[in-house]
Amino acid sequence: MIKKPIGSRTIFLLFSSWFLFYCDSSFILADHIKQSLFRNF
Repeated sequence: MIKKPIGSRTIFLLFSSWFLFYCDSSFILADHIKQSLFRNF
C-alpha cells in the first residue's frame, strides 16, 4: 500500500460521511420497525 495524504484524507472523509449516513439510516430503520411492530400488536 502506498500512503498518500490526499488519498487517505478523501478515504477518511468518505468513511466518516458513510458512517454518519449509516447511523442515520439505521436509526430511521429501527423507528420504522418499532412502528410496524406496534401496529401488528
